[in-house]
Amino acid sequence: TGTHTVSVVAYDSGGRSTTLGSRTITVQANAPPFGAMGLPEDAVTRSTTVTVGDHVLVTGWAADVQDGAPVSQVAIYIDCTTSIAACTPAGTATLGIAQPGIATQYGSRYLNSGWTYTYAGSLAAGSHSMTVVLYDSLGLSTQLPTRTFTVSSAQAPPFGAMKAPPDAVPKSTTVTLG
Repeated sequence: TGTHTVSVVAYDSGGRSTTLGSRTITVQANAPPFGAMGLPEDAVTRSTTVTVGDHVLVTGWAADVQDGAPVSQVAIYIDCTTSIAACTPAGTATLGIAQPGIATQYGSRYLNSGWTYTYAGSLAAGSHSMTVVLYDSLGLSTQLPTRTFTVSSAQAPPFGAMKAPPDAVPKSTTVTLG
């Protein structure tokens, strides 16, 4: 651990050398986990405004330099207005979901860095906050930025999609009567 200087020296077959450069690096004994979370959303409609009575869904990814992925734990806190240490988590996320984009960016050992959490409790209409804390196997943690979301007492309108009904015989969108 500590600050170190790394130098690169090139040697030819005659024993001559040239220093190509030096860089100062800092080595940590253990780095805390890292990751990100999406916006909390309604688990039914996937809207960022949650209808009273619906569950709240949040997803993200978490990894650790020493452990890879998944991390040891992802704890979810809802409406924690004091320090995280003084609050009780609402629950813990399901870990180990494949995240090919994260593996491409950081390396294959981070493939299973995805996580998901659904809060099934009851929340009153109004503004709420969600905080996520990532934990590694050595107990180091990282608190991700708190996200806010709104719970609405207004019922969400129905949602869905319609496909054009095909004619049963020629499989066209023109229906023949008769």
